[in-house]
Amino acid sequence: MKKKIDKYLWNDKTRILLDERRVRLLDGMDGSAGLDEKMSIIETNICLYCKSRFIPKRNTKGLFCKRDCFNFHWSKNKINKYECNHCNKVFTRYKTHYPDRKNKYCSKECSDKAKIQEFDPTVFRFDIKKYSYFKPKNSLGDYSKFRKVRKSKYEVDHEFFKQGVINEETAYLLGVLITDGYVFYDYKSHVLLKQMDKTILEIMKKILKSSHPIQTYKNDAPRVCISGRRLAHDLDALGCGQNKSYTVTFPQIKKELQKHFIRGIFDGDGSWNKRKNRREVNLKFHGNDRLLFGIYDTIRTHLNIHPQSLEYPIDTNKNYKMKTYAVLKYNTNSSRAISDWIYIDAKFFGEKKYSSIYGSILP
Repeated sequence: MKKKIDKYLWNDKTRILLDERRVRLLDGMDGSAGLDEKMSIIETNICLYCKSRFIPKRNTKGLFCKRDCFNFHWSKNKINKYECNHCNKVFTRYKTHYPDRKNKYCSKECSDKAKIQEFDPTVFRFDIKKYSYFKPKNSLGDYSKFRKVRKSKYEVDHEFFKQGVINEETAYLLGVLITDGYVFYDYKSHVLLKQMDKTILEIMKKILKSSHPIQTYKNDAPRVCISGRRLAHDLDALGCGQNKSYTVTFPQIKKELQKHFIRGIFDGDGSWNKRKNRREVNLKFHGNDRLLFGIYDTIRTHLNIHPQSLEYPIDTNKNYKMKTYAVLKYNTNSSRAISDWIYIDAKFFGEKKYSSIYGSILP
């Protein structure tokens, strides 16, 4: 019982103020007032600022009818006027709740539009004017130095990339292998793909007509390992060779196939970031900054959409190996437009990210 009494004592001053006002109202009413009218006054509170009646919510003191009345009552002399940097609209904010450094825009929409317009491609750590898309090497499809393909335990199409990127299958698979693939050159060349989403591994097996098994381990992602010099040779000619994470750039492919290639990159090194208790989502691409510049330029030419920011890793000691690693980020509206563009009429995609996007993240 003591705990209940303490809770009531904590709101004792509040209850006294409200009771006094209710008594004054009841005394001022005529005797002809009905019981329902008197009960409506007793059940409602009176706002200290606007003097209006309201029904108090649970676990509240019941002094103010809304948040604005609370702010105006306790911050009468602390209201500042600001001008939006995007639409030049004058708006007010309370100095105690909003620091001056954050009062640049009047709304979230103005903030997103301004950040997109303010994006400067010179933030990339290389000379953009000298940037060029990767052209396939002349050795693509040249197997004169290799022996004939011998029969093996597992079947696979060794000459799948012989003609380069010519359709949706080749574009999507090249994007996946550039991000999450490994190409090894030893006594027997190997092409390895690691993925947490097994549907992508099954798509790779289906496209390459492979009978290789999906290997699973306890502390590592599932994988498919394919041995074949011709397949590894063609991938190297297309820019997906050894140490590709440091040197890979956006390849020269047809415009109608670029969205399939970007979808493969997204299934490999893309992510969706959703803020808690908000309907905001951000599309992110991770990887080499030269590859990200090609993604940025391609999306800009097709959809006229600019990213929100480009972030490089922050390391005071500069001990990280991959200094070209960066993250390309898009805002909510741009993320919806890009997702609709890369997934429309798509035959091959990872089900895990697709279901997360259109199932819960993007309503």
